[in-house]
Amino acid sequence: PATPVSLEKLRTADMASRFTGKRVEAPGTPLDDLSMHLVLEDGRAVFDPLALGMAGGRIEGTVELNGRENVPALAADLAIRRVDLAAFFRGTDFARQMGGTINGSVRLKGHGPTVADMLGVADGKAGMAVDGGRISLLAVKGLKTNILETLGIALSGDRSVPFNCIVADLEIQRGVVRSKALVLDTPEAVVTGGGVLNLKTEAMDFRIRGEAKEAQIFATHVPVSVQGTLLNPELSFDSTDSIA
Repeated sequence: PATPVSLEKLRTADMASRFTGKRVEAPGTPLDDLSMHLVLEDGRAVFDPLALGMAGGRIEGTVELNGRENVPALAADLAIRRVDLAAFFRGTDFARQMGGTINGSVRLKGHGPTVADMLGVADGKAGMAVDGGRISLLAVKGLKTNILETLGIALSGDRSVPFNCIVADLEIQRGVVRSKALVLDTPEAVVTGGGVLNLKTEAMDFRIRGEAKEAQIFATHVPVSVQGTLLNPELSFDSTDSIA
């Protein structure tokens, strides 16, 4: 993402090409197959359509890289259909404990010398829904406090946690992602949240809380703040605002 886009290479030649790969051999990635139609003309590259087979599902749409101006610009409009979480994490310890099917969409526009810079000023929106699956306890194993129990989600030994659905509706303005809706529905509780994520700095500030579907004896659920960065999240709890 930090590699500069070469305007010289984009402007060197015009071409049109179709490519189909029925199998992708790339260890460590969930790619199954790919196909694309590329048109490169006067420094503007358009992939339309672009289709990736991923984890048993599909990611399809269009991607445009425009190098006609002094600063390159990127535009993407992609749909995500029936990507399987277990297959996405295949080859890892998560695979056996994760489950669910992802559907969603991403629309982004940004400009800058690198892809990272483009994302840092991007505008657009994204949405995601994950139907019935499981969350691996490995995902929260390293945290100092068990965030799931704090939010009212009952745990049982080392087994993964089932959920009914996960829904995220996100708006992106000038590289800042704001949540319009964040919902995790489990058999025991409904978890909702909101916050922001800066795509340029990876800094985030979210607040989430859980509400039990039935009364839980001796249980106190407190809101959880998730701050820090994507690589180094920091959790804190507001015990003054609790649900008994």
